[in-house]
Amino acid sequence: MLRDRASWAIALFFVFLLAVFWSVTRVVMLPDGHLETYTPHVINGDEPHYLLVVNSILFDHDLELQDDYLRAQWGLDAGGIRLPDHHTILVNRRTGQHGLWFQHRFDPGLEPGTDVYEVSSHPVAFPAMVAALIAPFHPTMDEVQGDASLVMVLVCWLGAIFTYLLSRRLGMGRGAALLATALLAFASPWLAYTRSFFSEPVAGVAALIALWALEVDRPATSALAASAAAFIKPPFAVIGGGFLIDRIEQKRWRDFLVLFSVLSVCGIALIAFNYWLARTPIISGNQAGPWPFGPDTAPDFSRLSDTFLGSRHGLFVWVPWTIFAIFPIGQAFCSPGARPRFIREMSFPMVLQLVVLTGFIGRPGTCYGPRYWVPFLPWMGVAAVETLRKSGWVSRATFAILALVSLAFSIVGALRYPQMFSRSPWYLWPS
Repeated sequence: MLRDRASWAIALFFVFLLAVFWSVTRVVMLPDGHLETYTPHVINGDEPHYLLVVNSILFDHDLELQDDYLRAQWGLDAGGIRLPDHHTILVNRRTGQHGLWFQHRFDPGLEPGTDVYEVSSHPVAFPAMVAALIAPFHPTMDEVQGDASLVMVLVCWLGAIFTYLLSRRLGMGRGAALLATALLAFASPWLAYTRSFFSEPVAGVAALIALWALEVDRPATSALAASAAAFIKPPFAVIGGGFLIDRIEQKRWRDFLVLFSVLSVCGIALIAFNYWLARTPIISGNQAGPWPFGPDTAPDFSRLSDTFLGSRHGLFVWVPWTIFAIFPIGQAFCSPGARPRFIREMSFPMVLQLVVLTGFIGRPGTCYGPRYWVPFLPWMGVAAVETLRKSGWVSRATFAILALVSLAFSIVGALRYPQMFSRSPWYLWPS
């Protein structure tokens, strides 16, 4: 009976969580502290450009965007936001010449014409997924944003569910697993990203499934999920790469071969698709590339401190409880015999992610909080709770304080999401 009651309580928790996630997308807090009802829509940064691709797939039934961006100059096709700049790759279908719109739009051979078309400079996997999920409901262009918002709510909810399942698989009790889930859902930017049109929550769910599958000895499923994260954004190939390193270290050669085979096939398929679409093997935003050997390489290590302590996008600034995850993960990376093993398994992809962020000159751009770390927040919630289980009362008290600060940032930040792009958390409260 106790088990049945606990199961019902957990089920009700996730129903409540779904209601909270949906409600957050329907209300906004104004700077003076008043709440108003809200209709989900794109805000800034890459969001309207993703929406433009969704609309092109749904209504033009193609991936060529030159006509869409022409209409977007007047606020059409992009949620009412004018887009004078194009997040596109220009391609000459006759010669194969290609280049980013920002750097090459005036190049001979890439001027507007019948031989030149434009495709998104962002990977199309995320907008294609959104379009595929809402297409059966035949939305009008005015309804697309609301339907896409519901997709993001369900994606973030699925992320919370897999956080709980992963925690349980790793040996945590119900209470600890619920705590890890609550940290993600209520005390991190995951809550604010329920109302976003960014791809990071989707990559986060893929990362969760990849690690969960690895723990249940399903390397093929893990590789497919890791590949899905890389399809969303190529830098997230660090997930599959990190798992390969772990399997080599453990000398689990069968798992390594399965992981490597599936990752390789998926990688070849992605490269082939990108080349067919844009005459380039990698599509990864508006970087001038080819990173890490091109002009986007950071000249120093300032990005290392910025990604953790920067006021606008720093992980420790926005989610201070993650200190209890990052340092144990870093310690596990330096200790081959670290226990529990799953912390070390997390360490390889996350250290690779840190290397990418340190070596890349660009910042997260116009967005909310530590966007580049959002896909790893579920892992961090699990790692932080595992650390807490073995800590003394001083550490637990410190963790509680940091979690409460994160909770305040998270809830108020989610309510003020439209106003908080590239702002520090100090701007959250009404003036």
